[in-house]
Amino acid sequence: GVYALPQQLPENTASAPAAVADIGPFELLRARQVVQSAIAAAAALTVREDQIADMGRALALEEADTAEGRGSYAGNAAFHRLVAEATQNEALVATSKGHWSIRSTSALWARLHLRIFDQTYRRQWRHDHHHREILRGLERRDPESARAAMWRHLGNVSDTLLQLSDPDITLPARAQPRRRALRFVP
Repeated sequence: GVYALPQQLPENTASAPAAVADIGPFELLRARQVVQSAIAAAAALTVREDQIADMGRALALEEADTAEGRGSYAGNAAFHRLVAEATQNEALVATSKGHWSIRSTSALWARLHLRIFDQTYRRQWRHDHHHREILRGLERRDPESARAAMWRHLGNVSDTLLQLSDPDITLPARAQPRRRALRFVP
């Protein structure tokens, strides 16, 4: 006969991430848009002055990296991590870190970036000041402003990467992100 035995789990199961198939960039960006918008709103209610200062430094790093053409996303990652930490909620911090972990280990995300040869989109984002809008909402302790700014930011990231990955779009049009109305869906 055949016997089914329970699977032996490692001792540290609580800290081990669930095994999932590779998650596509646009599916991940949509998840980030929903979750990180809520995180930004929660952070607006609990953020401390020292955290706001740290976010400002992370944005300065991101802006310097972009202006100098470095391919680093360290400032961007730090900014999003700091927004999550400002919630004072470890479950939200872990969720946000999980999204970044998926992004950094995703073969699909890596393939998307291999298709994108034009890096001018990052300079465009620098001029759009999306992260600065999020920071202003946090500084004002305005949850709806922070939520809306994060929603617009991640929607723009998704739209821009979708356009840049489309082989039918000519290079001049690729530098400009497609604008569309975004609304928060609870």
